[in-house]
Amino acid sequence: MSSELRNRGCLIIIYLLTVLFLPVQGQELLPSVKNFTSSTYKGASQNWGVSSDSSGVIYVANNEGLLTYDGERWRSYRLPNETIIRSVFADKGKVYTGSYEEFGYWEYNAYGDLNYTSLTGLITTVFDNEEFWGITVFKDQIIFRSFGKLYSYANGKIKSFKPDFLITSLLVVKDRLFVGGKNGRAYEFKNESFIPLSDIGLPNDYSITCLTFYNDTLILGSRVGGLFTLRENKYARWGSEALNNFLVKNELNKVTKVTLFDGDHLAFGTIKGGVITYDLTDGKTMNFHLGNGLQNNTVLALHASRNVLWAGLDNGVDAIDLN
Repeated sequence: MSSELRNRGCLIIIYLLTVLFLPVQGQELLPSVKNFTSSTYKGASQNWGVSSDSSGVIYVANNEGLLTYDGERWRSYRLPNETIIRSVFADKGKVYTGSYEEFGYWEYNAYGDLNYTSLTGLITTVFDNEEFWGITVFKDQIIFRSFGKLYSYANGKIKSFKPDFLITSLLVVKDRLFVGGKNGRAYEFKNESFIPLSDIGLPNDYSITCLTFYNDTLILGSRVGGLFTLRENKYARWGSEALNNFLVKNELNKVTKVTLFDGDHLAFGTIKGGVITYDLTDGKTMNFHLGNGLQNNTVLALHASRNVLWAGLDNGVDAIDLN
């Protein structure tokens, strides 16, 4: 082979290596996203809540009922009144769900199917056009949240508690129950009363869309105002400027904490911009959206289970493997 041919061959090899490998260096490598469409799980497109049990089974609050996913197959269950399920929470062998003027729990029978038990027959008050958007466990009680009231279920009894504001978010941390209000103020539910955490509300009375807790600090999220903390009766901006600009622009809707091998992260679901994760160690972010893996940019629910971030979307369910 002549030296001219050898040189030409070397140039071709160098060119191919450049084409193949240089673009990779400039790409942001994101975790994989698995898409589940409505035809896959055989339900409606909208998914309002996600939870999981100790064995890793995923439960989804769907427009047509309750969806379950065991890692291999999806199953669906309808409520007796066939209403939309707005919230779901799995705890100690039961799966609690909230709907329109209806809440209760599901249990597995001997055949591995879920059977539903309504709890509304235990209520001694009257529903006021209520839907139940949040469920959590607080000490020995299961708490159901509508915009107008909290309902506690324990020892076969239901109690209801009505504040003088609209409840827009709910959080339990370290045996304390916090609620956020549409009036921009945060409260602790204590001794069956709503105790305000401050004398003032968020700037411009921003409605508190979601609550989270990190490093002994309560973080308040507003759809149109971003993230704030409350200390010594004063509100301060929390998080980076870039994060807050993104959340305000894309309308913050949900938040959940995720603990990975490299530390703690917060994941935020938005109405317009998909999911953004925020590394609490170095402030780095990753954005998952319609253009790079998500089926839809409107995130109605977020839940972390075994290093997988589950997103209930306006159209479908997605699983982001954060490891």
